Amino acid sequence: MVLLAVSPERIAIGVALSLAVVVGTTLAVLGGLGYLKSNPDPTDPTVQPIVGCSNCAFTTSDWISYGGSGYSANKSDCGDELYVQTDSANNLFKIGATKPSNLGAGSELQSDTVNLFQTGVKLDWLAGATERGNETVRIVLSDDATQYGGLGNFDQTLFKDKPSGETATTYTLWTTPEKPWYMPFYVSRTSSAAMCAFLDVQGAPVKVTVKATTTEWLIYSLTDVAFHVYEAGTAEAALKLCVAKSREIYPTVTATPVWSDSVIVGSFASLTDIETAKQTADTIATHYILSGDSLSLTDGAVQVEDDTVTALDSSVYLAWPSLLPVTSDTPSTLTEANGYLPVDGKYVLDYDNAAIKAIITTGIEKYQPTGVVLSGGTLPYTSDAACPTHLYCKPLNYTTDNVLCSSTQLSGNAPLFLLHNTYDRSRASAITTTSGSPAVLQGSVVSPGLTQYYHDPGTGLTEEGLAGCLNGILSLQGLGASGVTCNMCGGVMPASGDAALLSLCGRWAHLSLLMPYIIMTNSDTALQLTDTSVIQNSLKIRKQLKYYLSDAFQLRVENNDPFVAPYTGTQTSQSTTVVLGENLALTVPDTLGTEVVLPSGGWFSVASISDTTYFNSDGNAASTITNSADNLENVLFFKSSSIFVLYETDSQVVVRIFQPIDNFSKDDSISHDFSYTEGANTFTTTIGLNPQDSKITFTPSASNNAVIQTPIKVLKVELYGWLGAESNVKDEPYVSTNNLSFDGRDYLNIAFDYSTDNKELFPTAAWEEQLRGNGGGS
Repeated sequence: MVLLAVSPERIAIGVALSLAVVVGTTLAVLGGLGYLKSNPDPTDPTVQPIVGCSNCAFTTSDWISYGGSGYSANKSDCGDELYVQTDSANNLFKIGATKPSNLGAGSELQSDTVNLFQTGVKLDWLAGATERGNETVRIVLSDDATQYGGLGNFDQTLFKDKPSGETATTYTLWTTPEKPWYMPFYVSRTSSAAMCAFLDVQGAPVKVTVKATTTEWLIYSLTDVAFHVYEAGTAEAALKLCVAKSREIYPTVTATPVWSDSVIVGSFASLTDIETAKQTADTIATHYILSGDSLSLTDGAVQVEDDTVTALDSSVYLAWPSLLPVTSDTPSTLTEANGYLPVDGKYVLDYDNAAIKAIITTGIEKYQPTGVVLSGGTLPYTSDAACPTHLYCKPLNYTTDNVLCSSTQLSGNAPLFLLHNTYDRSRASAITTTSGSPAVLQGSVVSPGLTQYYHDPGTGLTEEGLAGCLNGILSLQGLGASGVTCNMCGGVMPASGDAALLSLCGRWAHLSLLMPYIIMTNSDTALQLTDTSVIQNSLKIRKQLKYYLSDAFQLRVENNDPFVAPYTGTQTSQSTTVVLGENLALTVPDTLGTEVVLPSGGWFSVASISDTTYFNSDGNAASTITNSADNLENVLFFKSSSIFVLYETDSQVVVRIFQPIDNFSKDDSISHDFSYTEGANTFTTTIGLNPQDSKITFTPSASNNAVIQTPIKVLKVELYGWLGAESNVKDEPYVSTNNLSFDGRDYLNIAFDYSTDNKELFPTAAWEEQLRGNGGGS
């Protein structure tokens, strides 16, 4: 036998003289995850007999149809009977060894092609192309779309044209350090309709081959293989349905992502190093990552720095690696049955094991880290000769330098081969089981159901890294990872004299407005935290817009919508325009002067308070904008009319309202909800702008536990590009109040009458008035 072993993201193919498995057009015998010996010794307990690997390619005549919604096939030497269930009413296509209920009388299938769904995109199952191995199934589907996306293609444009002729593109849905995601979504679209298929195989690897009219799915499991298929008018709408189903099946195991001012920097070898970093003048950091090398398990207890601390400072995030040093006075207890899997002198923990979960819970409650950064989330294993042969009739053989056997099972659920893609979910779930659990930064593997993910493009401070960061945020958010952040400036702070890298870092910092928190890590060199002027302005603007960004972000998380999306209008250049919520757009140009295309409507570009430029876009024509690489305000656009809430402190806010000089209807009204959290309470106030009666209103609402304790204090209202009123002329905005009541307490509703004469109002400065109410607060 000849065995070809290549890098983890490649496929290893073994060819045997005595046995052949046909998968597609490739003749291969697979060594699975263990060495296959050409002449197995039946007396060797480490060798299992090779059985069930005959070529089980089903033809149309092998299938029995039960009224068009259920099918079965049985073939000699091909294992258990294979069943298919189609349920268009519930958007389901399912294949496996489980017999569907209520099957009636059957008859031979008459057609090779079975239509599954047909509204806008026609989807068929080619029954005669179905194949199975001893633990695999190959399914061929056909759709008439012209473009497709998903399948791990996340660091480039999400949609690609279908291959032409006999060409094909292959994707292996398998997490590696280079591509740490497992998002089994397939999206296709025509000019007028779209389809999304979410493949639920409980973490099993999948190889997908995309051709001109078909997709071939080689699935490394026969347990509950289910396609959840949705159609809609747009790809975004179809994806939203897929994401909702994935979150229903796999509820989130991370804390609901919140918009934060945190700037998380790491990692640091010790708590002493963190204390030193805190003393750095003008540091951008608010939180610090303690290296995973400080973490261990000793005699059944989590220890940080050999248990020299009792609890971590609130500024400390704890890195949590997949391999941990474990010691015990009774080494005989460190067994796989107890949740300890030895690898290269350390251990992989079985986080589904009840005893391991209890140890983790106790450790988290003891040290109380503010957050946990997961790392190294893929399971290490190898085709080591010392491991029992665990045969898979499939073309996949990943190798590493470790010695974890592929047949090892976590909590008896499934071999590591199948659980590899869901190991991070087990870790995150175990870490967040306690009350007051830390925020988990999903730092290793993104998979269905996760809402918070740290994406590291892995190319350092380069143009490729910047593009990978932006495309990762856009694509992964569209596929259900609502909170996506990436390593700021590739984890490199350029030297003050390096103009090119400083400009690149400045453009990268603009992306901070797309991220729920900022993280900057470098495991090779100590981060330079001073001379950070290139990103200070971005952080300042992001902080000023905290209330608007936070509210827009939370609303979209709740609705399964991506927070940011690329503008898909007619582009006349390669520059990228990203829409944030309803009111903001951001461009990250390759040059300082570039053409950008904004969505239809009126937009402001605000370089400074006294320099406001207004654009009226039809959604197609490009505008030439002079950008500054280190000034975010020059690449940030505000939709009119817009209400933004800035803040001085969490309860003291500045309201900034943009309203165009032209193209604004007196009948239009807009509102904006902003909130802040104080203790267990979340306080919300709705700002209303109603041109019809010339009023700006502030209306508080009950907190999330129906108790209002502290009203929001409005420090200042800033008005830009104000529309002159035609009647009811007054010399200045008029303040009126009326009382509101919640839970037996009275509160003040404040209304501004902004009717003025027709002169230009506040051309260079904002009007400002101290407000008195509710006990004299300003």
